[in-house]
Amino acid sequence: MKKPTLIRLAMACMIWLGTTVGLQAQCVIDTTAPNIPGVYPDSIPPLLGCNFGETDITFVFPRDTTVTFAGQQITIPFQSFTITGIAGLPAGMTWQCNLQPDCEYDVSPNAVQPDTVGCIRISGTPTIPGTYPLTVFLDVDLGPTFGTSQASYNAQISVSPCVFTGACYTYSLSTNCAPAQFDVQNNINSLGRPGFSYQWSFTGPGLNYTTADENPLPQTVAQSGTYILQYEAQVDTIGFLMDSIVVNSVNCGDAFGGAPDIYWILKDPVGQQLVNTSSSVLSNFNSFPLNIGYPRTLLDTGIYTLEVWDDDNIGGDDGCADGNNNASVTLNVPTQNTGANVVTSGGLTVTFYLSNPISVVSCADTFTLDSIPVAPQVMLLGDTTFCEGDSVELIVSTRDSVQWLRDGFPIPNANSISYMAKEGGRYGVEVISSTLCRNTSQLLELDVVAVPVPSLNVSGNEFEVAVFDTSQYTYTWLKDGVAVGTGTQFVATQSGVYTVVATDKDTGCEASSGSVTYTATSLSEADFFDRFEVYPNPTQDRVYL
Repeated sequence: MKKPTLIRLAMACMIWLGTTVGLQAQCVIDTTAPNIPGVYPDSIPPLLGCNFGETDITFVFPRDTTVTFAGQQITIPFQSFTITGIAGLPAGMTWQCNLQPDCEYDVSPNAVQPDTVGCIRISGTPTIPGTYPLTVFLDVDLGPTFGTSQASYNAQISVSPCVFTGACYTYSLSTNCAPAQFDVQNNINSLGRPGFSYQWSFTGPGLNYTTADENPLPQTVAQSGTYILQYEAQVDTIGFLMDSIVVNSVNCGDAFGGAPDIYWILKDPVGQQLVNTSSSVLSNFNSFPLNIGYPRTLLDTGIYTLEVWDDDNIGGDDGCADGNNNASVTLNVPTQNTGANVVTSGGLTVTFYLSNPISVVSCADTFTLDSIPVAPQVMLLGDTTFCEGDSVELIVSTRDSVQWLRDGFPIPNANSISYMAKEGGRYGVEVISSTLCRNTSQLLELDVVAVPVPSLNVSGNEFEVAVFDTSQYTYTWLKDGVAVGTGTQFVATQSGVYTVVATDKDTGCEASSGSVTYTATSLSEADFFDRFEVYPNPTQDRVYL
């Protein structure tokens, strides 16, 4: 007896509900999920590439299903569901159900507490961005009459590009396989302030991109190979620093020809005294140049004044620029030059040593893009249209890993270079290189011709096809496997096992009804011919039968 196909029926009722993200060892069932067939939500939240993530998926199993069997609709209770695997997970991801270790959910009518609700946790660190079609595989137990069928559920999960953040910049690659999109953002931002300058260099096969922009434009990396990103930022926002002050010469001294008694006063642009050494005079000092040992200081914009005096006990102090009242030299900030700035007033010469520090920050990264495998070509051994119950072979020639797809989703355990297709759908094959670069063949559409199984109305020795379509199908009656008639009705005159075969006029595909055993109740044909006599023989008159 042929089992009904329950793959879609079972999984169409399977419910995926809600998601949570956390760090628990086992998935957590979403207790707010309604017990209604459907998908809640219909997509899995995306994962951030190169970052650990986990998603909990809650599901609800149905208790029964309705199928058409031998022309009748019957309701079959499910006994159990067993999750056997998930195909298509991104590299670095694993899964775990809440019923360890076998992931079997008992939903039988006799179960005191049926396992109609469960969950799966998908977790790990995905390393390759992209969109991944997933297939969840299940064994569906329908009891001793119908046995176990295989079911599957299709979904997809997306992984965003890996984002790498450093001291200088943050960059991302849309994939590890060329062609890829490269985006980079500056982490040392000017925020509109002057004094920042940048230099970017992005080189590799077929690419030589340089720019002085604060943020470079996104780049399409078309070829496989090794690429180098180099960056330099120069930051000139500090201004001028006073490193030291040196008095080179003075024009002052004692009235009797002795060396001057030196002190000095430094004033900022608003006239505030920064230094005044009048309380600690250098007596009889004549050892120039003199480094007055000023601490390193950030200067404001404006005019700084340095006064150098000769302390005179008789009368007022003498200025060391002209020996009288002029004691000053000035420095206008910002200056034209860093380093030594020499200013002179009369006989007073002073060197102001200034610096303008520029911070230079540089970074570099190297990354490699691999090539996508050559698009595989699928060969078909057979016709694209075939009868239900038959199969055609699909073959691909490649040295890469193989995953066969049906309607865009992985087929369970279909990882060899050939696959026997028994169902209709759009078939393709994905080849996967050692570096996990992928390419998919063009899709090949296969059609399966399913001829409706004829059912019979039986009245004694009169048989009739219950539902028929003579415009599309012919009907042939068989007795013990041998054709004995055609049409939608047949009258049996001999004992035997009778069936009717419906044949599609366009394709020749067939479907056979269930068998009916008929036993004749009159004299058997063999007995009848054994006793048959005509006499007298020969005769010219009356004969007796």
